[in-house]
Amino acid sequence: MTVYSLLPLLALIAPSFIGALCIFIYPFSFLESFFRKIEKIVLFLGTTLTLLIILSMVPYILAGQILETPALSLRVDSLNMVGAIGVALIFFLASIYNVRAERGGRLKPSLYNFFIMLFLICMLGLLFSYDLFGVFLFVELTIGVSIVLVIHAPGKLSPEAAFKYLIITAISALFVLLAVLMIFVV
Repeated sequence: MTVYSLLPLLALIAPSFIGALCIFIYPFSFLESFFRKIEKIVLFLGTTLTLLIILSMVPYILAGQILETPALSLRVDSLNMVGAIGVALIFFLASIYNVRAERGGRLKPSLYNFFIMLFLICMLGLLFSYDLFGVFLFVELTIGVSIVLVIHAPGKLSPEAAFKYLIITAISALFVLLAVLMIFVV
């Protein structure tokens, strides 16, 4: 049974709000010392909130319902719920690891947190989207955000690795676009 719900949309809005908070603080240098103290807590709270929202959908899914936000072509059923729990749990565990591990990179911590939250949004959007345009859009956004996060690594090889990743994913995205066009034409 399909139930119209805003929970799939809320699972995307929560990390976007935390990401917007991170990007809002970025230009204000006087807030940097304050944000430096709480940046890892903000990332942890953002991933925790997203995980809790996704876990709140589990009773509906176990009852055999399908949660749908039709205006944005978002749908949560039993199959993509497993993936969503996995993605949210991985980001939650990564934010716990990040509390001690993040010791610098090419991006400021506020921008890094923004891109982590954006990556979470893209992954969840990719799982929840049931429209081919939405899937293609979230695949492209995931590619762009992951390239930025690869470049963030402080080593000398990270820009080269990001460029190689860009070339490989651009070719694969071209094939995905051709497949989508073939589906619409046929």
